[in-house]
Amino acid sequence: MTQSAMIDPQPANLQHGRPQLPVQELASPMKSKILTLLTIPSSHFLCFILVSFVTYWNALPMDFIGDDIGRIYYNQHFFQKGFFATLTHVLPDRPFLMATMWLNFKLGGITPLGFKVVNVFLHGLTGFVLWMFIRSVFEIQHRTAAFLTALLFIVHPIHNQAVNSIIQRGAILSALAVLLSMLFFLFYLKSSSRHHFLLSLLFFVLGLLSKTNAVVVPFLLLAYLVISQNKGWAESLRMLTPFFPFLLIPGIFYFVLQAGNQHAALPWHEYLPAQSSIIFMYLKLFFVPSGLHFSYLGDPSIDVCASFMWLAIIGHCFIFLALYIAWLKKEPLLAFFGVAMYVCFLPESGVFPIADIAFEHRTYLPFIFLFMMMFWAMRKVPRATAGLLALVSVVTIACLLLNLFYNENINTYEKWVSYNIAKNPRDHNFNLYNLDELFLRNSIQVGSQLTRFLVHQYPGDDDYRIFQEIYAYSERNVYERTEVIDSVIRVLSDEAVEIRPMARLAGNRFVMRRLSQFNDPPDTSRAIDDLVYSQLETFLQSGHFFGQIYLNYLKHVERLKTHYESIGVAALDHSQTMRYLRVLGVLQLYYNDDIPELESMFRKALKQFPESTALRKTFGWFTSQVKNPFPLPDKDSALLRLR
Repeated sequence: MTQSAMIDPQPANLQHGRPQLPVQELASPMKSKILTLLTIPSSHFLCFILVSFVTYWNALPMDFIGDDIGRIYYNQHFFQKGFFATLTHVLPDRPFLMATMWLNFKLGGITPLGFKVVNVFLHGLTGFVLWMFIRSVFEIQHRTAAFLTALLFIVHPIHNQAVNSIIQRGAILSALAVLLSMLFFLFYLKSSSRHHFLLSLLFFVLGLLSKTNAVVVPFLLLAYLVISQNKGWAESLRMLTPFFPFLLIPGIFYFVLQAGNQHAALPWHEYLPAQSSIIFMYLKLFFVPSGLHFSYLGDPSIDVCASFMWLAIIGHCFIFLALYIAWLKKEPLLAFFGVAMYVCFLPESGVFPIADIAFEHRTYLPFIFLFMMMFWAMRKVPRATAGLLALVSVVTIACLLLNLFYNENINTYEKWVSYNIAKNPRDHNFNLYNLDELFLRNSIQVGSQLTRFLVHQYPGDDDYRIFQEIYAYSERNVYERTEVIDSVIRVLSDEAVEIRPMARLAGNRFVMRRLSQFNDPPDTSRAIDDLVYSQLETFLQSGHFFGQIYLNYLKHVERLKTHYESIGVAALDHSQTMRYLRVLGVLQLYYNDDIPELESMFRKALKQFPESTALRKTFGWFTSQVKNPFPLPDKDSALLRLR
């Protein structure tokens, strides 16, 4: 098929390179082609959706994983507050994505199944639109190869992370919007219809509001016009002028909301060369999808990539040279698909550094064009069509089975954590976060096994030592449990020990929650100041977390009072009680909503025990702070007020 037979190179409404409103009806042959593309039998659509659900049916019961836990589960109070609270507080730079999440919550609550069903449906829909896009670009009506290409896209394991991680719906929505925007722009080139142009613009904006990597749309269209349609740069830019003002949307989101959060990322001049080798790792996973896992931070494969960085850069140069030769050899679509893949990598694997250096879901949009290159290659083997289609069918079935097998290894939260730690135990933040989460979910057996494995891997790491003590707690009697708490406190308060923030947070929360469960006062009086010392920074960072800890302190003080009241009046002056009351007083000043409740507790205690000098002094100190509240202190000045 010649290039001229692929797509009409000049829109009927293009005068001097500027799009004009249509002034005449569509020519009937072109109108018929577009209507044929738009009137797809429902059986085709249902087939793609069905294949998507067959591919991921055994992963549907999976719980929230990865960023889903923090972004969705622990933010459900924003979902409960309403639509605008969800959009503005959870991921404010992705309002369309969060609108779909909020709708999920309203229809099915916080259960993961409803969220997962939508992800799987959208993945199937993306495969369907990919099929339509291939048919439009190559101007074919019914082609088995195009159908198999789109099916292979749906079942390929490289997309498992994007589909199974609910929050990565943004990657799916963004890719879907990019495809639809480009598809309607192709219709516009054929029909000169303003409606098609506006629909292309609309889907571009929806993509930006789903995930900012949809910023690539105008650049993809520019590449298509210049490379495939052989239009001039100035003419192409004039056609795309309405798209460019919308690029301000991701620019505002990045500089206002995200730029300050990239402190842990590499500088761009280091990040970009590193990504050059990681893209080859992604390509390896496309052709050999084995060893897939969630996090690649510290992964040995990343180290291997880094050692071949300059070789990777040379490899990319050869690829660009090959694409240029393809363009010279009158294969513009192949050249365009190759350039488009690289353009789609740029937002996350290019000049904008991200703290996490590699994730499989970042391939979702770029590899759409790799699948198109695969279809282009199949068209070039007309004599081997039957055998080639049989081979692609076998590969598609193999990918489906591989995906199902992979899902079986990760379809519960416990299995997902175990699988990923086994694949890459060097991502300590991932390990610590999920050890903490396993403990909160009461998955003690799995957490204990993983902790022992990590302690064996890193015997001198105090972070895993904390979790070793935490998981040992449930195996001890009541007296030994006090020793476990003391042991954790000693590690937390030892300034000579370097502890990662995630392990410190887990240790602090563990101590506070365990203290509230003792009916008799545990023997931790000697460590309480050090304990508060280690926690004040956490209190300042998280009001919600502080509120939970405050309630536990309040319950514990009430139990201490009950205990000492049962002994006698003089026991209320016990130093441990006073220390807890002072701790509670400092905490209360951070959490001003319930000051009257604490003041009432003090007055009731004073009325019952008027002779308690220590209680009277503590109450006087507390009331003076309420009348003259001090600014939120650093931990040193706050601790002075406890003594």
